[in-house]
Amino acid sequence: MNIGLLIQRQGPAGIWGPSCETSARLAVAEINTAGGIGGREVAIDIFDAGLPPERIAAQISGAIAARTIDAVVAMHPSDLRATMAATIAGRVPYVYTPQYEGGERAPGVYTIGETSRELLPPAMAWMGERERVERWFILGNDYVWPRRSAVLVKAIAGRMGARVVGERYVPWIHGDFTAELDAIRASGADGVLLLLLGEDAISFHRAFGEAGLASAASRLCMAFDENLLYAVGEENTERLFSVSGYFCNLDTAANNSFLDSYQAMFGRRSPVPNMLGQSCYEGVHFLKSLIDTAPVSGGLTRRRDRFHLAHRSARSHDAMAGPLAVHLATVQGIDFKHIASF
Repeated sequence: MNIGLLIQRQGPAGIWGPSCETSARLAVAEINTAGGIGGREVAIDIFDAGLPPERIAAQISGAIAARTIDAVVAMHPSDLRATMAATIAGRVPYVYTPQYEGGERAPGVYTIGETSRELLPPAMAWMGERERVERWFILGNDYVWPRRSAVLVKAIAGRMGARVVGERYVPWIHGDFTAELDAIRASGADGVLLLLLGEDAISFHRAFGEAGLASAASRLCMAFDENLLYAVGEENTERLFSVSGYFCNLDTAANNSFLDSYQAMFGRRSPVPNMLGQSCYEGVHFLKSLIDTAPVSGGLTRRRDRFHLAHRSARSHDAMAGPLAVHLATVQGIDFKHIASF
C-alpha cells in the first residue's frame, strides 16, 4: 500500500517538512513491523505541497488515477485543502493532520487536528485571568485559517469582557513587520493573538522582541513549535505563550516511547519532533485504523469538526476515540514550559 505524504518542502510551512517526513516514516516502520495495513506493506511517496496548487493537484490526481498511491496524508496550510478535496474527490482517503480553523465537511476528507474552537477558548481565558489581557490585537497571514479563527477570537473576547482593538493580515513571507508593530503600539493592546506561519512567525517575534514590546503586551500563539522557538532566540521570547495539542517535552509514557523510537531510527541530529511533525505520525496511524477497523467496528466519529478513531499517538497510549487535552506553555530558556492543560 502506498501513501502519498503531502507536505511543504518549501514555502510558508516548509520549515516543518523534514520533521513531517521523519515522523510519518516512523509510523510506517511501526505499522510494517505489526503486519502493515490490511496485510499489505506500507510505503510513502512524498509530494511537495509548496509547489503551485495546479501542479500539486495534477500530480496527486495522476498518482491516484495510475493507482500509485492508495491514500493521502497531508500537512499543509488550509488554503490548499479545498483544492485537494476537489482533486481527490473521495477516490482515496484524504487525512488532513494539522490543527486548523474547523468547518471542513467535504466527503472523504478526514480532519484529525485540534480546531481553533478547542484551542482558543481555554487559552484566552487563561491569558485574561493570569496575564490580565483585556485588549487583543489579532495578527495573521492573509488566508482562511487566520481569518476564520479571528471571528472566533472576537466572540470569545466579548464573552470574557475583553475586546479586539485591532487586526491585520499580511501576505506570505512578509518580512518587514514595522507597520504592524506600530499598529500594535497605537492600539494599546495588552495581548497579541498570533496566527502566522513559519518564517513570518520567526520574523515577527524577533522584531517584537527587538522593539521591546513585551513590557506592553503578552503574545498568544498558535502553530508555534520548537523549530520556530529555536529560530526566534531566547532574547525575544518574554511573555510568549503557545497553545497546542502536543509539545516535544510532553511528559507521558506514550511520548517518551515515541521519542525513544524516533531517536533510535533517525539519530540525535534528526529534525526536532514538534506538533506538526507529530500530526503526520498520527495521520498515518489514523489511516491504518480507518482502513483496518472503522468499517467493522463503527468506531469513527466526528466531533467539533474533526474525526476521532482509536489510533496510535505520541500523546497517549489510551485509545484516541475522543479528544485529548490541549496544553498551554510559556518559554523558559530555549524550551517550552508547560503551565496548564485543558
